[in-house]
Order: sequence, then C-alpha cells, then structure tokens
Amino acid sequence: MAVLEIGEFLPDCKNCHALCCVALAFKWVHDEKLAGEPCKNLGDNFECTKWDTLEEEGYLECRSHTCYGAGQGVAEFLKEKNLPNWRDSEEGKRVELAVFQRVYSELYSDFNGRPPPVKVTSESGGSAEGPEHQA
Repeated sequence: MAVLEIGEFLPDCKNCHALCCVALAFKWVHDEKLAGEPCKNLGDNFECTKWDTLEEEGYLECRSHTCYGAGQGVAEFLKEKNLPNWRDSEEGKRVELAVFQRVYSELYSDFNGRPPPVKVTSESGGSAEGPEHQA
C-alpha cells in the first residue's frame, strides 16, 4: 500500500509551468480570462509579474488558490518524459493543459467531495462552458 505525504499535495509554484494561470478560466470583478489563455500578468519565466502586489491590486484569489500539487506534478512528468510544455508548441499546450486539468479536477474532487468550479479546456484547445472558477 502506498503512503502519501501531505506535502505531496501542496503547490510548489516555482517548479510549475504556471498551469493554474493558463489552464483555468477566471471571471472576477476586476479581471477575466478564458481557459487555455495565459493570465495577462504571467511573465516569460512562468512567474507572476504582480506576485508582490497581488492584494494591493485586487488579486486576492490568486494567492489563496491551490492546485493540490497538480501543477508541479504535471511539469515534472513532462520533464521526465522529455515532452514539450505549453509554451514550446501547440501540441505541448494541448497535452499539458489537458493533463493538468484532469489531474487538478480529480484532486479537487477528492479533497472537496465535488467537482471543481472551473471551465475546462477542450481537446480542440478552446474552452468548454462550465461554472466559473472561484478561488
């Protein structure tokens, strides 16, 4: 029987490809983005350009969001398999975002007893309608 450590479910944004900031759709009072589109505050290094001023600028949802470790898990998997990430190619984007969305959705459901309130990225790369993400 496998034993899981709680640390395995903590987000590690420094070892991720900013998947929450790309794969999930957000519709907040101050901002909105579609699933599959990078957040306008995402830098080329996969880091948030507003991280130090999120709260001051009204982005309270970002810091309180958790992916339950799905982001770094998917990023590490792609690295181990020598597969492209979402910035490397359209195929990499399709694969990485779809895998992240599935893993995140399963972890969210397991921890919360219900599906996540997100719009998901479809196989074609567009966004499928669904509930809006509430961090």
